[in-house]
Amino acid sequence: MTQQLRDATLFGEATHFLIHDNDDKFGASFDVVAAGVGIEVMRIPFGIPTANAQCERFMGSLRWECAARSLLEGGA
Repeated sequence: MTQQLRDATLFGEATHFLIHDNDDKFGASFDVVAAGVGIEVMRIPFGIPTANAQCERFMGSLRWECAARSLLEGGA
């Protein structure tokens, strides 16, 4: 995973935040590489494995509702 992060951020273009679970594949070296390119790593809390899915569902619903509203208001 660390090598994939290095490959994905070759040109210095990276996101600001990265949310991931507490799997062993995200080791200490992963956090060091992420911090080196300016990515703030946020871990999903223990005991809440669906926290990321719930957040993605909410953001998707919010995006969908905002798009639908702007299409309806813009077309009138």
